[in-house]
Amino acid sequence: MAAALARYRAGEETEALAALAALRGRPGLLGARARAAHADLVALGALYERGEAAFARGDVETAARLWLRMVEGERRRFGQAASARAAAVRRRLAAHFHARAEAARREGRTADAWRLWRRAAALDPGGEGARALARLRAEARRLYREGYRLETVDLERARERWRRLIAMAPPDEPYRIKAEARLAWHARLEALRK
Repeated sequence: MAAALARYRAGEETEALAALAALRGRPGLLGARARAAHADLVALGALYERGEAAFARGDVETAARLWLRMVEGERRRFGQAASARAAAVRRRLAAHFHARAEAARREGRTADAWRLWRRAAALDPGGEGARALARLRAEARRLYREGYRLETVDLERARERWRRLIAMAPPDEPYRIKAEARLAWHARLEALRK
């Protein structure tokens, strides 16, 4: 049975199901485990196929929900050893979310772009979406730090950096929160001086 499950993880779903089907009729614990594993793999395959159909229709959110249920089901069944199918699904969804994020960025919808890049990075931590998110976070950090360094020398240039950061980052991004706090602090300070 372990060999059949290893074949499934390697991407040989049909062969794994055939091997488990042959073991299902065995008496005792081996047969019971083979029947349970076979039922699990059939259910996982059905989730994959339904996700594939939804993706083909253009309903990516439904596909993502179904495929992520499949990935979670595999995690429960196999632990951290994901199958080749699950890895391919994660990369495919990450690439899709990255493409949507790029389109949102070009249209000026930065909050949507960041949200989509975060989804892509969660699915494929080494993918293009994760790299784009890392570049944006580095840019946010750079703008905040430049503003912080300029704060005592040229307050207007510091504010300009922080405003650019606020324009590019979503409300929950830590450097945006810090930039908003610095701008608010200076606004309160100027109000006290008047």
